[in-house]
Order: sequence, then C-alpha cells, then structure tokens
Amino acid sequence: MGAFQVFGVECLVHARTMKARMLRNPKGTVWFVALLIATAWFGLVLADIVAASTEEFLVKPSTLLLFAFLVFTGKSVVETQHRLVENRESVYQLVAISPGRVALGKFLWVLFSNLGLLALAYLAVTYVYILTLWSGHPLTFGGHGIPPLYLVELIMLTAAASSQGFVYGFITTLPLKRRAAAIVLYSQIPGVFGAYMKDADPLGGNAPLIVLCFTLLSISTVPLVFPMVLEAWNTGTAGKRTMFIQRRIWSGWSWLERLLSRKTAWIVRKEVVVNIQRKEIAGNMMAVVGTAALLIWTWRWIEDSWEVPVVFRDLAYPVIICTGIYLSGVLQAGLIGLGTLGKEGKSIWIFKTLPVSGYSVFRAKAVSILLFTPVSVVLIALPLPVLLGFGAHWVLFYAVSLVSVTVLFTGIGLYLGSLYPEFVGESGGTPDIVSMYTLMMTCLILSALELGSAGFAMARHIVYGAEVSGIWFCVNTIILLGLLEKASERYDRMEVS
Repeated sequence: MGAFQVFGVECLVHARTMKARMLRNPKGTVWFVALLIATAWFGLVLADIVAASTEEFLVKPSTLLLFAFLVFTGKSVVETQHRLVENRESVYQLVAISPGRVALGKFLWVLFSNLGLLALAYLAVTYVYILTLWSGHPLTFGGHGIPPLYLVELIMLTAAASSQGFVYGFITTLPLKRRAAAIVLYSQIPGVFGAYMKDADPLGGNAPLIVLCFTLLSISTVPLVFPMVLEAWNTGTAGKRTMFIQRRIWSGWSWLERLLSRKTAWIVRKEVVVNIQRKEIAGNMMAVVGTAALLIWTWRWIEDSWEVPVVFRDLAYPVIICTGIYLSGVLQAGLIGLGTLGKEGKSIWIFKTLPVSGYSVFRAKAVSILLFTPVSVVLIALPLPVLLGFGAHWVLFYAVSLVSVTVLFTGIGLYLGSLYPEFVGESGGTPDIVSMYTLMMTCLILSALELGSAGFAMARHIVYGAEVSGIWFCVNTIILLGLLEKASERYDRMEVS
C-alpha cells in the first residue's frame, strides 16, 4: 500500500506543477505543442523517404529501438537520482514507510512517466498522420505502413529502460570498487541484448520474444536494489567536502572582482562550485565528446563500407561538427541556465535577501556558465575540424561559432529558467521535460539558422564568413543582454516563502 501512496504523491505533485505551468504561460504551452507536431512531421517524412528508398541505410528499425532505449535509460537514471537518491525530503517517506516500498513507488513513477512521454509522442505522430491523410498526400512508408508489433516492442523497451535506469541510479552511488564491479556485471545484460539487436530484424525471427524476455529480466532486477536504498540515500545526501577550487584556485581569479564587483564575483564563485559539485559540467562535456567521437566513427565506417558521393561527403563533415557545437551549447549553457533558479530550491529566499540586484545575480550566473566556454572550444571546436581535415581558417570559424552559439543559448536558458523555475524539492532543480524540449528545439532552430548562414558565407569567401560570423556574435550578445534584463525583471517580481 505504501508504494502506491508514494506513486500517488508523485503523480499529484507533477499534475499540479504542469497545470500551474500551463496556466501561467499558455503561449509557451502552444509553442511546445507546435514544436512537438513539427518534430513528429519531420520524423514521419524522413521515415517515409527511408522506407520508400531501395538503398540500404545505416539507420535501421533496430537502431531506432536501441536509440530510444538509451534515451529512456539516461532519463531514468537522472529521475532516480534526483527524486530519491539525492533528495533530502525523501527522509519523511523513508521514516514513515519501509525503504523498499518507497523505492517501489519511485520506480512506478519513473516507469509511468516514461510510458506517458512515449504516449505523448504516439499522439503527436497519430495527429500528423491523420493530417497527411486529410491533405490527400498520405505517407505510405514504402507500402508497408508502421507495424503494430514494432510499436509494442518500443513500449516493452521503454519499460526495460526504466528498470535499467532505476538500477543504475543506485549503482552509481556505491563506493568506487563496488560501483565498478556492479556496473561491469550489470552492463552485461543490456550489452548482450544490444549486440543481438544491432543487426537483427525486430519483426522477424525470435526478436519479439527476445525483447519480451529482456524486458521481464530488467524488471526483475529492480527489487535487487531495495536493500541498498538507505545506503544510497545516505551517500547521495551526505555533505560534500570543501572543494579544491574553493580553497586554492579561486585566489587566482581576483580579476573577476575588478571586472564585475566583489558581490557579483562571489556569486560567480558560488555558481561555479555548485555546478561542479552537481557534476553537470563534467557529465555534459563527456556526453558531448562521446557523441562527437561516435559521429566521426560512424561516418568513417560509412565511407569504408559504401561509395559515398562527394556531395554527401562535403555536407556530412560540417553537419558532424555543427552537431557537436549544438550539443555543447545546449548542454553546457542552455540546460544549465534553465535549471539555474530551480537548483536553489527552498534556499532561493537567501538570494532574494542579498543586497544585490536581480540583474547582477543573472549576470553572475551567465558569467559562471560562459567561463567554461574555452573548455568546449578545446574539446569540440578545435579537434573535430582538425580530425576531419579542415584548414586553419575553418577551425577558427567553428571556434567563433561555438562561442557565439554558447552566448545565445546562455541567454535563452536563463530566460526560460526565470519563466519556469522548478522549485519542487524532489526534482533537485531539474527542469521538467516540457521546458527542456522547448529549449532544445528552439536552440536547434536558431543554431541551424546561424551556422547554416555563416557556413554558406564562409564557403563563398573567407571574408564573407568572417563578416557574417561577427554579425551573429554581436546579435547574440545583444540578445543575451536583453534576455538577462527580462529574466532579472521576473526574478525581482518573484515572491518566495
């Protein structure tokens, strides 16, 4: 009974939060729905083109299933850590209800929130498909349609990903030796499944039965973490040691006090320390570098396997680099800015009582995000063009583009963070999925516009490319300053208790 009570509380809290968010800003809700429908339309059109083609594509139906599994696994890990393992307010539930039942209730929330997100995607796809039928230009998918069994397998893999992510959320809090051993042992389950499904036909042979068995096996591993709930919670909520950066490194950053002010510089210090403690900087950068390396390896494998036309080769390399730039900007600047107020939690009143203006607070938050831009340049903008054989002028162009995009995404993230702050204790300041999707798709559209226009000008002549890049950098800086002003106005009007 206690597990369903915890699950009911989670559902009630999020239902109220989403209702308040939609009523507070209906325009943002409309924009989210428009982006969701546009994404569904683009995905269906792309799937129709691939299905109707006689050429063999690298992206297969099994590849899409594995990609969805990885996405939901990562989401489940974050949900588990923020809602139970690192949530101090869970102590009230752990005292009143047995730890195993609390963990089961949290798992049910992770599971059904993922299934709800999948249902929302299904709804958008169905709506777009009906529109294509009504318009008289239906999508045929090569005459095969979308097999229902494929959709059922996607549902089963979503449940498996929820279970795997929930278990990984606990494993990552164990001591180093136990953590390494547990990850190595537990990773064998998805590893064997991924190796089988990589080249398998998800609709033929024993694939449906394998997916079902994998799902049941993943769900059956969830009770194994119940005995370690208290240990994981104690580890996740324990106070962190004073960081080296607080004691030593900061003494060399006194130039910030001269550039800004002493009060603003101390807010910058606090933001940098918190971002590093929350492992957002390192985790996001590892994800970006890993994705960029995977893109390069994938394209090199395609070139070795097939005779790729020169046109596609000339287009693929810039797309790989721009993908790395976009991911770096949206992860290192946009998403961190989006959760910048929410991570304060109930201590936001301390900021409100400081003798510092709202604009100074947001300027400090922006500086703390932009301080890590050189790291992104060194890890993304410099090595990717060099590895792909671009000249020095293109390397400089991509470095400037990354800085420009990061400036823009910082402003967008901070502004949206002031519109939709997530102060719910169990979220750990993590923004809701609607806000994150809105941010990512908005940034994707704007970055495509900027990088596409600047890259086209650069391909024509280096002077044209430099001029367009400079114009975009100035425009993005102006947008950043304007959005900081708007965000600070909302922050000053915000009432906290």
